[in-house]
Amino acid sequence: MKRTLLIFLATMTVIGAFAQNPNLSIYTDLRSALKNPKKVVGLDLSHSSIEGLEKALPFFVNLEYLNLSDKRLTKVPSSISELPKLQFLDLSGNDFVLLPEQLSNASSLREIRLDRQLKMDKKQVLEVLARLPALTALSLRSDSIQTLPPTIGKLTGLQSLNLGGNPIAELPESMLKLENLNEIYLDGDTKLDLKQALSVLGKLPDLQVLHLEDNQLKALPENMRDLKQLKELYLARNSIRSLKIDLEQSKQLDYLDVQGNPMNNEVQQYLNRTGVRIKF
Repeated sequence: MKRTLLIFLATMTVIGAFAQNPNLSIYTDLRSALKNPKKVVGLDLSHSSIEGLEKALPFFVNLEYLNLSDKRLTKVPSSISELPKLQFLDLSGNDFVLLPEQLSNASSLREIRLDRQLKMDKKQVLEVLARLPALTALSLRSDSIQTLPPTIGKLTGLQSLNLGGNPIAELPESMLKLENLNEIYLDGDTKLDLKQALSVLGKLPDLQVLHLEDNQLKALPENMRDLKQLKELYLARNSIRSLKIDLEQSKQLDYLDVQGNPMNNEVQQYLNRTGVRIKF
């Protein structure tokens, strides 16, 4: 079976051929895909059988997109490493502990989702991912992460990192090595020491997008002004009544989302005068 691919990724950008042509065909049934495997560019098995997948994967030499989410996998197929063109991999909602060491051979893999992975050995997983030469986007959303392993600092090519929905208290200093990080999601991280987190993020040279939605925030720490390159700030559905924008920062800031905050008309009028695009 195949259907028209129309993927709206809520947290990250579709990559490769999918970004250029959203009407490519994606197969949702392994048997159908194996009838002509060289033509298969996308494979979404999140709602179908994966029996025989380990042996079948090497036949998909042009596969760029693979979705194996919510399959209750206790072991990730090591043959994923034999997909020379694979760019996007979704392993969210499974039961595995470790990633196969061979996965680090997936030289074209640019984006991986590991959301809702409650049993995953985060340290081992990050060690494997750190050896992926093309990886630029990683999602670890809702993984019950309390302490982010310092190993995260080894993923120096990351441009987008999603840590939303975790009980993280602090960000490790090793994240200072993520000099290419452009966007980070910390939304729903209600236990986060934001002042500490900003002390790390404020030292990153190219951080432009910050998500802090649903964090029960009443105010922003003063060191928010240290994010000199920030262009987009998302603060929706917090408890912020008043908000001042640093004049120097406002020169860079292009978009501010404060919808769902209890701001009165006076505060809204002030924000409108800053020249920043505001969403109330």
